[in-house]
Amino acid sequence: MARQRKDRLRQSQSARCSLCGITLPTGMMVPDGGQACADIRWYCKDAKSCTERWTARLPGTGIG
Repeated sequence: MARQRKDRLRQSQSARCSLCGITLPTGMMVPDGGQACADIRWYCKDAKSCTERWTARLPGTGIG
């Protein structure tokens, strides 16, 4: 019983993609960075969908 309550209260961590800007759970993201970096950038694991979202918002392309 206690475990079910803890799981229900646990919030999943999320991150925003540095390319397309979508916010997803970190399990669906890939971190870029390490101890030498001041911050970590996150990218979508689904590169095809990320690229479609990212390029659809490019100015001057007539797309989006």
